[in-house]
Amino acid sequence: MPIKIDNFQLGVAQSPHTGFADMRNVLIDEKDGIATIGWKTVSVADTSNMVNWITQDENNLTTFYAIDISGIVYQSTNSGDSWAILSDRSGSGEGIKVWKDYVIVASNPSLEAYGPISGSATWNNLATFANGTNHHPMFKGQDDILYVGDARHILSIEEVGNFSAGTASTYTINTQALDLPEDYYIKSIDESGINLMIGTRKGISSLYESQIGDIFPWDRTTDSFELPIKLQRSGINQMISLNNLIYFNAGVEGEYFITNGSSVKLLKQIPKHIVNLVGQKWINSNPGAIMIFNNKLYFGIMSSSSSGEEITDGVGVWSINLNTGAIILENQISTGSTGGTTPNDVAIRAIAPVGKNRYLIGYTDGATYKIDKVSNTQRYTDYAARIDSQYYSVGTKNKPESFSQLEFELAEPLRTGEGIRFFYRIDLRSAFTSIRTFDFATDGAIQGGNTDFLITTEQGIQVRIEMTTGASSTTTISLKSVIII
Repeated sequence: MPIKIDNFQLGVAQSPHTGFADMRNVLIDEKDGIATIGWKTVSVADTSNMVNWITQDENNLTTFYAIDISGIVYQSTNSGDSWAILSDRSGSGEGIKVWKDYVIVASNPSLEAYGPISGSATWNNLATFANGTNHHPMFKGQDDILYVGDARHILSIEEVGNFSAGTASTYTINTQALDLPEDYYIKSIDESGINLMIGTRKGISSLYESQIGDIFPWDRTTDSFELPIKLQRSGINQMISLNNLIYFNAGVEGEYFITNGSSVKLLKQIPKHIVNLVGQKWINSNPGAIMIFNNKLYFGIMSSSSSGEEITDGVGVWSINLNTGAIILENQISTGSTGGTTPNDVAIRAIAPVGKNRYLIGYTDGATYKIDKVSNTQRYTDYAARIDSQYYSVGTKNKPESFSQLEFELAEPLRTGEGIRFFYRIDLRSAFTSIRTFDFATDGAIQGGNTDFLITTEQGIQVRIEMTTGASSTTTISLKSVIII
């Protein structure tokens, strides 16, 4: 029975028995029906500690700021290509935003401002947090007010005249613009229409045992919130809006949801078979590691924070195509790590868009702390672009299935530096066995090929496809299909 592997635009399935088992460092929406090699992550900075947040200066789009978990603030003036330390705030960096020509940072226990950026910038203290040990997500509303999470309170800063951090008469701070019920902690903020949407968790010491994650809508003018959107998940960890819809992560199993402010629908879940989400393993998600970019929802994840239960694969930047719902692991970090053996060994805590096919990633890999950049100048090399097919059940003990050839078709001929190779296995626990490599150096500008593939199985079969291109190259293989017969 011939098996055809195509329709790559479907993305990864929730089970290797129902669709593609894995896709990483590839693009499935660059060309309709074609799989191409993804844009490569390149290290652009070493940082002193793990970066928690990255933000862009909307008045100067080539300037970015980042803050790490120890309170060190970094600046890039060239779209993230290089970074320098701006200041060490000697606290714990739990939030950052550019607002009114100032960099506003939550350095714990203080809310501080650096600016004016366009003039002679200095640091000023704006407020002291009620609880300095939590996330302090910041959101600039369409009403031009800056909102900051502080435990169960929303702190707001409103301009009066022309904001100057050193002149108290130029702004109004309300440290309790909104109070949530006791034991709630604010982890993420965005807006939908007139409402500020406040993502929370309940209980700070029992985060992963709790099954309470509520979103509190607030119209920003009344003294209290509206009835919350309630989920039986341990916290609303990441949140972002598009077209008055809220996309968010809730709980610890890689589930991403969508809400219109009343009803909630599961959008997609990170496939459990990739992260091996069994037993006490869980997925951590930092509020600074989510964005919408090129009509796709991107999010970074972290390995488990429970010793002995770490996620050893699948840690990277995932994407969900908002048109098709297809999910893939679109980018590994530049170190190549996709999991850890100690709590939060590999953790992506911040991402931020730069421009077309370009974005920034703040992460830790063991004791290595870095900022990566994904740009449109280099594709993945060294056969890092990978697709694992569905596991096809073929044959029986009484009537095994035999195959004799593997064929593949490309949309364009191979170019210099490009190559594609194939592997197989007959059960999901075995290592893959090589079939053959085709590359430009050996085979020339071929647009397809075939090779002997003599295998008989009474169980099933899965094919792995790996692709590469030339160093520092923008060219890519365009894979249409693979057939085994």
